[in-house]
Amino acid sequence: MRHTPGPWKWREGYGAVMSMGEVQRLIVRPWKQYDETDDRDIADMHLIASAPALYEALKALCDEWEASFEGQETGFDDTALHEIVIMARHALLKAEGRK
Repeated sequence: MRHTPGPWKWREGYGAVMSMGEVQRLIVRPWKQYDETDDRDIADMHLIASAPALYEALKALCDEWEASFEGQETGFDDTALHEIVIMARHALLKAEGRK
């Protein structure tokens, strides 16, 4: 995946989400006037800033879960959990621009 590596952080003083790695880079700036008193605006920016960490955690969880069934003929034995892993894989594909 070729996104700007994390961590990303909401920089309130800049009114933008920025990468906080070796090189700081603007990731997103809200198109509407940001309201620092609006809890929803603040929550949206924190959610966007957490995207790289969420992606990595979800990918690791799916990889570990699927690896635990390698070599087994039956595969998943919990239909609900299997559906959740499929949902998670679809979310990862969407994040990668492949869905």
